[in-house]
Amino acid sequence: MPEPSAIYFPLRSNAASLVAGVGVASVRRRLLLAALLHDRVLVESGFLRVAAGPTASQSFWMPSGGGAPTGWQSARSRGAAKHGSFYMAARLSSAPETDPMRVLSRSTTSLMWAATFEPFRHELPAEAAKWIEFGHVEDPPDAKDQARRWSFRDRSAPELKAAWPETFVRDVYVKGAHLDLATSAALGTALSFDGAHAPVLATMVRANEGAPVRGAGALALLVPTEFGWADVADIRKQPALVEYRAVIREVEAAALDGATSLADLERAIHEEYARRVEDASNKRAGRWASRGVAGLGLVAGVAADIALAGVPGAGTITGATLAGAEYMVGGELDRRARPRWLAIHSRIRRRS
Repeated sequence: MPEPSAIYFPLRSNAASLVAGVGVASVRRRLLLAALLHDRVLVESGFLRVAAGPTASQSFWMPSGGGAPTGWQSARSRGAAKHGSFYMAARLSSAPETDPMRVLSRSTTSLMWAATFEPFRHELPAEAAKWIEFGHVEDPPDAKDQARRWSFRDRSAPELKAAWPETFVRDVYVKGAHLDLATSAALGTALSFDGAHAPVLATMVRANEGAPVRGAGALALLVPTEFGWADVADIRKQPALVEYRAVIREVEAAALDGATSLADLERAIHEEYARRVEDASNKRAGRWASRGVAGLGLVAGVAADIALAGVPGAGTITGATLAGAEYMVGGELDRRARPRWLAIHSRIRRRS
């Protein structure tokens, strides 16, 4: 049997999309797909506020409850914040509380994020508690050291400077993504990030920090947009899900071999998947071995997956990549049986 897999949704690398409307819808879509592709989905609890401008930036996390906001930031609120300013002030810990705070930095606002996953708790079915876990983890010291090395290397990368000309704004994206990457690698989980952070992940891939993890892109194309949490719960009860995941990863890997653009990749995924379904349905190939997937392993490292057209703000990065997956056929073949993963295919198609 394959090792259990997990994917981590941190606030920093998803804050740009955690805004009411299309942004939240894109995050919900990634959560749904992650729950199909991975055994466990780890979601950061609490509330994150980030501000950045030409001359300063600040970020702080608050646990849920205790006065922390409980809803998603509106697009109007986020837009209005850009016309304001922010500052950071402090006093010595030994000073009396009556002493005035000293302003350490001040800036006009280029971005102001107020991000949380908390509202998702209220829409999840009860059984989701078995595979979606809310919590908070402090960045391990080794992860901080690794993130600093990456950020020092990439701070002047031309493509990142072009994406975010303001230094402090660029630091929010780059340092935040690097911290999340390093933390997820330390946890041994995949990492899901929003499309706004894609330039950082692209830089990591070009630096040969890892290889793509397959599956998320193909699922995004093959699973209908009206798929909901009740559908995910139903699919996760099916024993053939492990086999379906392996097929999806193989389909995406095969499609990537000849694709030269996102449109070409989308076409290739559809064609390769249709071929797999036709072969499994019409040729009635021998049953997949009851032993499940062989040759499936985890390799430490950092790897980025693709963000596909049709899935706004989608992206995935991993700190533990799949080395390979191969179905083995053994024992006596049952020519009357079809591969079990077709049952998952049929359930998904019924929602189309």
